[in-house]
Amino acid sequence: MYANLLKLALAAGLIAGNIDKIEQFYHELVASTQYVATAGDLRNIVLMLDYDFARKGCYPANEEFAAWLDRNFKENHIKAKTTDHWENELIYTAGPDRKTFALVSKGADGELGTEDDMKYTGP
Repeated sequence: MYANLLKLALAAGLIAGNIDKIEQFYHELVASTQYVATAGDLRNIVLMLDYDFARKGCYPANEEFAAWLDRNFKENHIKAKTTDHWENELIYTAGPDRKTFALVSKGADGELGTEDDMKYTGP
């Protein structure tokens, strides 16, 4: 019993002594997860956009994008379908003839036109 208490006390001391490193690791892990999850979401959306284009010959109009997401991604109950994993609105723009599109996440900084933006275009 005393050996277990000693182990627990040592572990607590190690954690307390490294709290800054643990917090840094946690924040880096969250940031990486947000990036990977957003990249996956964008890729899935692009695949469905291209599938829809192959079937209908055009991409959804800008004003139809949110409804299109709701129809095609019903299983998502974690977050709004129109946002990335930093809670920024995705930016979807169909070309004038709806034969092209751009889909952008503003990235972690939430600012459009910066280095961390994630952009897909089609076809």
